Amino acid sequence: MMSQRESYIDELYIEASSRDAGFTTDVLDNSRKVLKTLNSHFRRDHLLLEVPDACPGELDNFMFAWNKGKHYLECEIFGNGAVEFFYKNRSSDEVWGEDTTVDEKLTPATLNKLILFVSEEDNQ
Repeated sequence: MMSQRESYIDELYIEASSRDAGFTTDVLDNSRKVLKTLNSHFRRDHLLLEVPDACPGELDNFMFAWNKGKHYLECEIFGNGAVEFFYKNRSSDEVWGEDTTVDEKLTPATLNKLILFVSEEDNQ
């Protein structure tokens, strides 16, 4: 089953072929890979990662963002395979960040931030 974000990314492939897009199909491929990795990790435990806001940038980058009360998390993906996570707790002003790549395993620190944006699967 294709998620809303995967469908949105599919639509962007046509735009990426334009010279003026500012992003490439490489960044879209990497974004799909990251989203699949994130969703697959939580699905194993019958959890669903909330659907993030998503948009391409003009520097061959793509951004996923989750907002939930005091919690904010960004995942920025680049055409070269780099991935940057950024978290902010709006109540405590705690900030955290981590740089990785699309091919590296998710770290415990990253998973601890992502778990803030999951819910249990509805088995009905």
